[in-house]
Amino acid sequence: MNKEHIGFFVPATRQATVFRKWKEGSTGKVKYFTVIAVCWTVGMSVGLERLSWVFGLLVVCAYTAITLVTGQLKRSQWISLSVVVCLSLSSAWGYASWVENRNISSIPQHMEAAVVTATGQIVSSVEIDGDRVRFVLRTSQVDFGQGVKRIDEKLQVQIRLMEEPETRTAEEWRRGDRIQLQGELKLPSEAGNFGAFDYRSYLHDQGIHWQLSLKGISGVSIQQGEKSDPQAWLGWRDQFQKLLADQLDSIYEEPFSGFLKGLLIGYRDDLNEEQFNQFSSLGLTHILAISGLHVGVLASIMMLLCRWLKLTRETSYTISMIWIPIYVLLTGASPSAVRAGIMTVLALYAMKRQLLGNSIHLVALAAVMMTLWNPYFIVGISFQLSFIVTLGLIICTPVVYSFLPDSWWKSVRSLLSVTITAQWISFPISIYYFNSFSLLSGLANFLIVPFISTILFPGALLSFALSFLWPWLGKMISAAVVWGLELVFNGVELLASFDRFHLVWSSPRLEWILVYFALSLWLIYEMKGYQSEKLWEKGLPFDSLQPRRWVLCTGVLALLLMIGYQYISPWTDSRARIYFIDVGQGDSTLIVTPSQQTILIDGGGTLSFMKQGEDWKLRSDPYEVGQDLLVPLLKKRGIRDIDLMIATHGDTDHIGGLRAVIESFPVHAIWMNGTYDTGGVYEEFLELAMERGIPIYSPTAGERYSVDDETRIEVLLPVSKEDSHHPYIAEKQNDVSVVLMLEVFGRQLLFTGDIGEVQEREWLRQRTNRQEGVSYTDSQSSIDLETATYRQQVDIMKVAHHGSKYSTSDEWLSFWNPTYSVISAGRNNVYGHPTEEVLQRLNKADSSIFRTDQHGEIQIFIDEENMEIRTKLSQKSLKMNVN
Repeated sequence: MNKEHIGFFVPATRQATVFRKWKEGSTGKVKYFTVIAVCWTVGMSVGLERLSWVFGLLVVCAYTAITLVTGQLKRSQWISLSVVVCLSLSSAWGYASWVENRNISSIPQHMEAAVVTATGQIVSSVEIDGDRVRFVLRTSQVDFGQGVKRIDEKLQVQIRLMEEPETRTAEEWRRGDRIQLQGELKLPSEAGNFGAFDYRSYLHDQGIHWQLSLKGISGVSIQQGEKSDPQAWLGWRDQFQKLLADQLDSIYEEPFSGFLKGLLIGYRDDLNEEQFNQFSSLGLTHILAISGLHVGVLASIMMLLCRWLKLTRETSYTISMIWIPIYVLLTGASPSAVRAGIMTVLALYAMKRQLLGNSIHLVALAAVMMTLWNPYFIVGISFQLSFIVTLGLIICTPVVYSFLPDSWWKSVRSLLSVTITAQWISFPISIYYFNSFSLLSGLANFLIVPFISTILFPGALLSFALSFLWPWLGKMISAAVVWGLELVFNGVELLASFDRFHLVWSSPRLEWILVYFALSLWLIYEMKGYQSEKLWEKGLPFDSLQPRRWVLCTGVLALLLMIGYQYISPWTDSRARIYFIDVGQGDSTLIVTPSQQTILIDGGGTLSFMKQGEDWKLRSDPYEVGQDLLVPLLKKRGIRDIDLMIATHGDTDHIGGLRAVIESFPVHAIWMNGTYDTGGVYEEFLELAMERGIPIYSPTAGERYSVDDETRIEVLLPVSKEDSHHPYIAEKQNDVSVVLMLEVFGRQLLFTGDIGEVQEREWLRQRTNRQEGVSYTDSQSSIDLETATYRQQVDIMKVAHHGSKYSTSDEWLSFWNPTYSVISAGRNNVYGHPTEEVLQRLNKADSSIFRTDQHGEIQIFIDEENMEIRTKLSQKSLKMNVN
């Protein structure tokens, strides 16, 4: 390999020569270093087991083919190109594999739930939210109760504060402090649902394999760390950032101060949640993540300031090169900020030495440097979006710019080309991770980003800096900034209110993303081939016989067809899909019929045990199963509306998450049990439904509904009250649960809500009476269920009340005789669900058991011939024929 291909490895005395050679050979051509970066990234992903070798080689082959077809590399360079590819792939794979194999825990698995005493150092910022304290502890020794062992490992510590004064004590803890505490070891939770966020994998990528949980801080001892310790320096950085945040609070009020903390110093703890969601829906969250936008503006301000001070150009570059890393470190050193910092410093150095070459090489070098430092950067969303969009802007923006009319202002053409390119390139990554894309995102970025970057960011930075010297002057300038922010907030709120423009996309396959980018690169090559021509000056492409125009139109059409197919892909599955979602201690089932009708039965809920007078325990961002789990999961599966929402009863663990669903999706109808309960979650749920104008029905026993040609629903409970035509108060909601029988492709699935043995026996008695011709309401009649001849068998039964011993009686099981039983319960729940009594009854009835606390999500796929069951955690899969 020639030295110019590995210029970043050569001694400092030869750097100038290397950069000069790099410049001479890089204009208009993608040289080997870009190939190295691509192969290095692929090798890293394979080594970290995020991609298969087959897919990785497919990516490399596709990229190599594009570079050869577009003339970026010549066929005569096949041998040297093959050597570069092989060396880059093998080196990256070997390094990443070595790192992954070393990323293991020294604590054996059987120590889960063990109480240990850990001694070590706090190596992260200390986060305090209500009654919860979180930080990362790097241990030096751990006492397992059978002697002390020297263990160097990071633990995610979570402390639940028991008294309010403990909050003030925890606020004094700093990164770098030495600490000793006793707690219970826990393995981080895995993703219980297909495609859901995996907390265990997330911590694994940070080198953390265990959680240490404790209640109260009475047994915690702490002492300040050494001032010379690097972690102590980072602790001072945390304090300094908090000091800057407090200074912003002194000159700006909420919500402006929270927004500016994220914009200026990367401090996002005080962001308004509703406001953040509005920015997120329009694809504007990059404004609040320190990235090239912020670093570039800061570098420009530094250069202008140095020019105003009449400093030489070389000195200006040097000062900027010093301040950029300081700013990146101060704002938290996120992957996007580090990437922007590295690229800016390299660009400033090259300009200082008059050696600036191909910008793509700067991106490639930054990617290699970052992944050498930490290979797990590559699996982060921030890293991927930052580098992919940056590469897209470098490659595509000039071409898009040349296709815009010359009569337009250059600033408008430039801004529009950047906006179009950013939307084009970020689209597949956005829908893969966030499953949404707004058609107004381009307009929002076109109008708001320039206004913030050229006016608000410098103005806020000026008012912030002056507030330390002359608070009155900083306050005066802040008034103008606040006016501009109000304009931005109102504009964002207006654009975000147009729900029809916010589209939900199911997560595409990686192969689809690869083809999308390959086709996009090919289109850019075709556009670049005649970027001096103007299509609007020579008519539509089909008006010309030039083959290249036909090829371009074919490529555009192919890209649009790909996008269209991805949008409708959830509708192409003709099977019935039933998802028993793992919502912890609660119930939620999503049903998608063969005709793509969506039915959501319950939505789980987060239970609160807070007592009166414990407001200090409230968290700014508490976990809410609807918003944090159910809504993202529905979007990931391409669900865009809910045709029928069924609230079986009003308990929080069944309807708590439905509120977030109503706020996020159009809901066409709601079924409920015909009762209400004053106050609490149930009342809020019904009020929200009525506020949205959603029709609410109360089905009763005996009613039958046809959803489509293959799907029918029969209501088994509740029984209609003859003297009640209006909703009535029912304090015991379990007793009046809606019970349904779903039949699809001849298969029967029974949904039982939270009914108890009393309701089970009453329904069986009434069913028996109807069969024997006895009055429906004659509660005195009885029948020997053991000798009944009209019993039936259901394929799937959702076990009532999470497996409580007061439900699922022997008589109930004897009547329905379920082939498979599904129990929805939380892991290690305080109720002991499912109980041993119920499990024994199900085993006695010879019913195979699936449990969300053990198997995670349970998915059932039914068509005319087969029924398939698969689970998330145990990866259990069954496939059965109809006969």
